[in-house]
Amino acid sequence: MMYGATGACTTDDSTAIQKAENVAATTHQVLYFPLPPGGCYLMSITWHGTTFVGQQAGTQGQPVILRSKPGLDVLHVLDPTSNTFIWNKFWKMENIFFLVDNSSAGNFPHRWPGRWFDDATIPSGNLSTLYTANSQINCSDIGQAIQVNGAGPSGANLVTTIASVAPCWSLGGASNSSWIAITLTSPASRTVTNAHAYLSLLGLPVTTNIGNCAIGMDDVDGNTADWTNPWQAAGSLYSSMSNISFYAVNTGTNNVCGVYTQGTWGMYGLDVQNFEFRGQTFGVVIGSSELNSFDQSSAGDYMKFNHGSLESITYPWIQVNGQDLKIEDTEITAQNGPQFVGLGNVNFDAFKSAQISVPEFEGNTGTYGYRVEGAQNTFTNTELTGGAGATAYLETQGARCINCSMGGGTLNVGGADNKLDFSSLVGVTVNDLGLGNRIWYGTNPNPFDSIPQAYSIPAVPTKGLTDQSGRVSGDFIRDGNFSTPYNSENLLIWPNDILFNKSGTPGLWPLSVQKDAASPSGAYVILPINSAIASFAQFSTNNFNLTVGTNIPAGLVTVSAMAKCPSAYALSEIAIAANGSLLNGTSITCSTKYQLYSFTANLAPYSGKNIGFETTSANRPYVAWIGIQPAVTLQLGSSTAITQAADDNSTKVATTAQVQAALASAFASRSALGNTTPESVHTKQLFGNPSTGVVSVNKTSASDYLGQFNLKCVGFVNGADGTMCATPLSGNQTYTLPDLSGIVVLTSQLPLSGTTGPIGGSALAAGACATGTVSIRGATASMVAAVSPAGGTSPGTGYVWEAQVTNSGTVTVSVCAIAAGSPTRTTYNVRVIQ
Repeated sequence: MMYGATGACTTDDSTAIQKAENVAATTHQVLYFPLPPGGCYLMSITWHGTTFVGQQAGTQGQPVILRSKPGLDVLHVLDPTSNTFIWNKFWKMENIFFLVDNSSAGNFPHRWPGRWFDDATIPSGNLSTLYTANSQINCSDIGQAIQVNGAGPSGANLVTTIASVAPCWSLGGASNSSWIAITLTSPASRTVTNAHAYLSLLGLPVTTNIGNCAIGMDDVDGNTADWTNPWQAAGSLYSSMSNISFYAVNTGTNNVCGVYTQGTWGMYGLDVQNFEFRGQTFGVVIGSSELNSFDQSSAGDYMKFNHGSLESITYPWIQVNGQDLKIEDTEITAQNGPQFVGLGNVNFDAFKSAQISVPEFEGNTGTYGYRVEGAQNTFTNTELTGGAGATAYLETQGARCINCSMGGGTLNVGGADNKLDFSSLVGVTVNDLGLGNRIWYGTNPNPFDSIPQAYSIPAVPTKGLTDQSGRVSGDFIRDGNFSTPYNSENLLIWPNDILFNKSGTPGLWPLSVQKDAASPSGAYVILPINSAIASFAQFSTNNFNLTVGTNIPAGLVTVSAMAKCPSAYALSEIAIAANGSLLNGTSITCSTKYQLYSFTANLAPYSGKNIGFETTSANRPYVAWIGIQPAVTLQLGSSTAITQAADDNSTKVATTAQVQAALASAFASRSALGNTTPESVHTKQLFGNPSTGVVSVNKTSASDYLGQFNLKCVGFVNGADGTMCATPLSGNQTYTLPDLSGIVVLTSQLPLSGTTGPIGGSALAAGACATGTVSIRGATASMVAAVSPAGGTSPGTGYVWEAQVTNSGTVTVSVCAIAAGSPTRTTYNVRVIQ
């Protein structure tokens, strides 16, 4: 053969092939490899971006094999930090089988699986807190090893792990660095500013280096000014590989790898067709420079891998940044899943707009499934874990998962606005740690409550979409119908619905909203005193309060809230504001457990204005949800319950007989008047004196329920509509009306709620149910009931639960098995909606 290569697989052909490659590199020729007569070319050479083409395999299927010498790369690209060389950016590889000899360990101390960054700051006063923008640390990094140079004893390096990151919806980055809370497991011994630091991944220690590879491309220093030749050509542009294989002599030892690129060597527009990686510790690693990593994007954009496999690999894929990656028609058999992570850089590059379709993921015996960061990434028919002990991490913004699957384990979703649809999540633990995420999966329940046989349900507490009126929401509450201007969603405000004023202080969200397993919505919002929160997610941004929006009922409304306080407060407040001004509220005695509170407000003068919530108390309550709906009122002198919209504001004088008749009628029907019982009607005595405008209340026994009502005055002459005439009725009290022309109304205390006794604990056959009941006064069969496990204790996976008002005042809760099993014995919180 020309240049003296033997292809004997026992003779070192490196010198001959290096001579040929040098000539091809300088003359821009193709280096052609005939089938080696001895089975392979034994070689480890410096590569200059020369095109390699191998002869097609013969009748026995034997390819052109390029085998490295022990502990060395097959093709090694010189580091521009300390070398000047010829480099051809446009190259091609065809019909090549790389075989890496990892029988001895390679010596590559600057090849890293993790990320280096240079802005680690640990301030005085809190040596356990780390601030950094470029590292883009997020909740996927919790538990990972980190080294902060100079932060240890006597200026040594601090090596510890990430203990916590808050909030999990944050993706890190410069805009978050001043307020995202990164806590270290072990505190630093001294403060540092803009320190050099290394963040590992996949549970690897900070000392882990990558060994010899089929193709190894090193760039220790990302700053071109530090290179031997600052104008050194580097990187690849629209290069290609086809019919290409990467194998290791010994499977998974000495950290052997397939392809390793670092810093400047990201392969822009690389197109790989018909590929195979097998037996490596690390399959593909597209990593960051060790020094000045901010100066390089690391990964190239528009890479495409089509029709291939990664087999018998420990860590199949690690990639830092890179936009528009496409992996299609590929299968993975690996101990852990691919890791797509971000790192701050001068070009503002990120892992973004990827399109990944990997239907098969097997052999996931490690603890890590897929890890995905960045934004606008799409996964189609992709299995995110391949084993019951693995955890997948999606720390993304605007990601889409279409017909994805989980092979067991845990799914942690951070970031924001991710829409994830799974074929099934049975047996999978799902943790929504982010903001505005939608995580759904298909199920085949028993057809109860008119739910179809095949139906998608949410994996975590969620509300429906406003453009789908009439649909069944995740907790089996029906949203409003098409004829109403609003539905049960846009009048039920959850903490995760709230957005923030981007022009204000960026740290408000994690200071105001916290996850809470005891909350029925999964979180609570710390009610603002003034202008902390800018808008409710489904409405336009405003400049005050916690804004519900403008499409509000123009009349008397009932405001309900479930809230607690961090400690027992003798006095706190929940208030409603209209058009920027405080309108009404309720003073509460706040405990450390969630309780229901309610008050009314007349919104008629504020139709079309912005309505918001706030507190004027320094003892700020923690609110799990706020509901607002038209109040159903009882007008004295009438025998029927009417709404404020039908009130003609005419003068009506209540007599004792009229009042008692109206109360009796209301108690008999228990129509939207709250927690009442017909049996106690005879103990209620309400007397009106038309000559003085005085209404007196006589509570005759401890079983009276007058305390469930609020006395309100509307439509009178010498006061503003909605003025509170009195506190909730209780005891023997006398209230004076402002004017005889006023109308007295009783409004309900909503919502109706209660807690069952323990349900479950015994074996159930598939389709069978365990039941329990709870007594809720005022509940009728025409009302809808919602249910959730109490105290954050789930009955387990593979079970569904529902609530139904089966008799007046009685709600039955059913816990049903999708497959045979024993649901955990637990109590259930029930809320009845009128």
